[in-house]
Amino acid sequence: MAVRFTPGGVLKVVTESGDVAYAVFMRKSSTAFYAEDALAEVRREGRRPRYVFSGPPLFIAWVANAAYAKGRWGRVLGKVHPDDLPDDPVYFRQDSITPEHCWLVDHRTGFDIRPADPHECVGLEPAAAWDDIHVESRITDHYAGRPNDFFEITKVELPGERASEER
Repeated sequence: MAVRFTPGGVLKVVTESGDVAYAVFMRKSSTAFYAEDALAEVRREGRRPRYVFSGPPLFIAWVANAAYAKGRWGRVLGKVHPDDLPDDPVYFRQDSITPEHCWLVDHRTGFDIRPADPHECVGLEPAAAWDDIHVESRITDHYAGRPNDFFEITKVELPGERASEER
């Protein structure tokens, strides 16, 4: 079963440990992930259900097409109305050799990339496509209340910080 990126499409993600979250395809290439209890289904006679989510997503990230395209997360269950989708975030990129070199990646109005100070990138998601196992580990770690190793190593490195050995 091939799954295509369709804005508003909702997929159910069940991790190896049994944790559940919902993936929502956003307007561009981002995917928002919501906790299981944030979902409300709106039934419509003779039509696919629509979904509404309460509260902010757990995280929003780019997801590799292979993570969902082959149906690992099942088929599209229904849709979120375009007006109910969260705003696409700004992402960051950082040069791994010269960490002072950073860029903000904003595709809300196109695909704008501009130089940025590393401090501007604090708290932003990295401009990287996440594989299914990495997304699922973030979900599991969220429910367990612990930091996610994959996410931690992708955070911006500020000037003068000591780079971790894994980088």
